[in-house]
Amino acid sequence: MTLILDINKAKVYFDGIFSEPKLAHPEGIAMGNDGTIYCGTENGDILKIKKDKTGLERLATSKGFILGIATDSDENIFACESFRIEVFRNFRSPNTNSGYQNKVQMQCNQSM
Repeated sequence: MTLILDINKAKVYFDGIFSEPKLAHPEGIAMGNDGTIYCGTENGDILKIKKDKTGLERLATSKGFILGIATDSDENIFACESFRIEVFRNFRSPNTNSGYQNKVQMQCNQSM
């Protein structure tokens, strides 16, 4: 069997078990154009890990369960939410000129 990752070479990037907000069971990560790391959690938070790794910033919450996230070249953040069975979009990182605020409400596009 070929190992994909030698566990002896793996390092913890950020340990958020005692941070506020708490990094609660992260399900997915995404990297922005500038190297910023974002993650989703089991309690519905979209979090940004501070570049100096001193803490987290809560960008938004769905109060559900974020299964995975992704970013695009325009710094939009997309989140899969299992409780509502939806994909949210239009989060923007604070690095863009988008009028970003900490209390962003998730927006949902549905097509049936």
